[in-house]
Amino acid sequence: LIDVSASTQTVADGAELVSVLPGWGHEVKLRTLYCFLRRYGRRQGGTSAILDAISTLDGSENAHMTLNYFWIQMMTYYMAVVDEAIARGKDLGKGLAEAKAQELAQTLTNQGSEKGAPSMEEVGVPFSWFIQQRSCTPLRNPLLYDKYFSRSLIDLPSSARTLVLPDKKDFPSLLGNKGKR
Repeated sequence: LIDVSASTQTVADGAELVSVLPGWGHEVKLRTLYCFLRRYGRRQGGTSAILDAISTLDGSENAHMTLNYFWIQMMTYYMAVVDEAIARGKDLGKGLAEAKAQELAQTLTNQGSEKGAPSMEEVGVPFSWFIQQRSCTPLRNPLLYDKYFSRSLIDLPSSARTLVLPDKKDFPSLLGNKGKR
């Protein structure tokens, strides 16, 4: 069995992550997006690399550009919400320190006690803790896109091939959009 609970600290390369995933359900897709976004971000080709990796997992003929971009956008937004709350010192409940300690222990176990192992401060926010945050509840809904896109728009062949913007509700933003079209 493959432990997909490990984050990017225990996976040497994003391409390796794609090759070791045992299945492709909603949680695996979210975890993959989270790991890629933590590692590469959205700038300087990060979004393209993430879309390419997801297309590989989906199978190029089954990849849906609009939905894949939607999930990247949603994950980016909720990561920013959680990161901002952590930076403000907002009490997000128990568990972050414990999750980071567990992540560090897992990393040290995988790497051995070699020089250059990360410190507690260098361990990022583990996906397992992140996805359980109340603010991330919408991400756990595999049909979240229905709140943003009409079924008729999503079902268009052009939506699968190219990026189409939502027709029901704008993507959320930390900059404060109205959220409705």
